Parts: sequence; C-alpha cells; structure tokens
Amino acid sequence: MPGKLKRNDVLNIIKRSKLNVHPSKSEGLPRVIVESFACGVPVVVLKNVIPAGFEHEKQGLMVPEEELNSSVCELLNNNEKLKKMGLEAYKYAKSHFTQEAVAKTISKMYNEILFSKESKYKAYIKHIIAKFYLFMNYTFVTALNKIKRRLLYNLSIVINYFKN
Repeated sequence: MPGKLKRNDVLNIIKRSKLNVHPSKSEGLPRVIVESFACGVPVVVLKNVIPAGFEHEKQGLMVPEEELNSSVCELLNNNEKLKKMGLEAYKYAKSHFTQEAVAKTISKMYNEILFSKESKYKAYIKHIIAKFYLFMNYTFVTALNKIKRRLLYNLSIVINYFKN
C-alpha cells in the first residue's frame, strides 16, 4: 500500500480483501497476518518465513518462492477454498489471539522459565522478569485491551459477513 495510511483505513482494506499475500523473506509473526485472520482473510506467505503463525492449507498457504504466483492465482480462482480458509483463519484468531489466549501463553512461558528444575539462572531470571513485569504490566494490559476492542470489532464484521 503506497504512503502512510491510518490504522482504520488499513483494516478496511484488509476486510475488503479476498487474500493477503505477504511475500516477506524475513519475519516473525507480522501484525498484518493476525489482523487478516481476525478479518477472516486467509494468507499466503513464503515457506519457512513465518515458523509458527498458522497451519499450511488450513488458514492459508506457506509456499516456496518459485510457487508464490501460481499458488496465489490458484487460490483466487477457488472461492470455496478461500471462504473455508477465511473461516478457519477467523477461528484461529479467535482461539489464539484473544486477550485470554495471549495471557495464557505468556503465563505458560513464565512458568516454564521460573519453575523448571533445569533452570540454572532461576534467580536471575526471576529478578529480570519481575522488573520487566512491573514495567510492562500496565502497558501490556492497555495494549491488550486496545487489541481486544479492535479484534471484537473486526470479528463482529466478519461474523456479519459470513451470516450473509
């Protein structure tokens, strides 16, 4: 998308899209992928770039670079598969990216680090995490509330779309 767009404009573009093609060669889990899922839009990414973002052939496709164009064309010509992947993407967002799901994942990570018998750095890690937690707690909760409001809004639009 050329130029700088407001967040609402970006979300409106995503909502109107059939497919999100994200050909980046180096990423973690980009926010646009999560937003696409929340809007019920499947994605196509390069294989091995987004390691744990979603399931291949379920919420979208992870393809080798040389198959990107043909995979996108094939998917765009299959409305039934697009709708099915879009619905799966929405379900995935609802189960993995809600405030509760994110909090549960972070809590699990903390517990694994803090209470693992193998941890040699338990005291140091506890100290660092305590400082980090105090610093980030307010910011994190505020951000999660904003994300939750945005996701709920997007999810309601997607639900209305699938009802029609």
